[in-house]
Amino acid sequence: PVGFQTLSKTRCAPILKKLDAVVDGLAGTAADSKPVLISVGDAEALIDMIGSLFDPEEGEYEFNVEAVKASIRYICRQCPTEARREELHLLVRRDRESVRVRDSGRFFDAPDTSHIEGAIAVKTATDLPMLMLFRQNGDEGKGWRGSPFYWPVVYMPQSMRTVVFANDVNEFDEDDVIPADDE
Repeated sequence: PVGFQTLSKTRCAPILKKLDAVVDGLAGTAADSKPVLISVGDAEALIDMIGSLFDPEEGEYEFNVEAVKASIRYICRQCPTEARREELHLLVRRDRESVRVRDSGRFFDAPDTSHIEGAIAVKTATDLPMLMLFRQNGDEGKGWRGSPFYWPVVYMPQSMRTVVFANDVNEFDEDDVIPADDE
């Protein structure tokens, strides 16, 4: 998501408490933990909770929770190893201080860094996607509303073929997928 705003600190607190407990249970509590495998169901639950922290009335853009979950499900199902098609990698980073809006006036859009988290994703996410969660401190001085929140980033697997994703399709049927010429 880009251009979003969180709910108030008071409204975020109970959601964040539950979300922190789930994240800690899946990835541990270290500030820079190693990637772990989680189920698609756990990833979807995390995305739902994260989406509920964002204020739908504020911000320039909408965070389409259903589109993110659909893309994760689709990508996981493309894993060449059938037994792993219901899991993905989770990487958690905490204590981040990203601004909401850059000095140029543009919304900040990259809580991850290519040379740190990107390098981890390149090495780890070879045939499964990686959900990266960046726990932002959400300081008011940085343009937020004073509540911590998680900023999700989905990193596509290295082996993934190019696909066209349409987030306004009502139903997805795997029989509708047209295989590439090389299949």
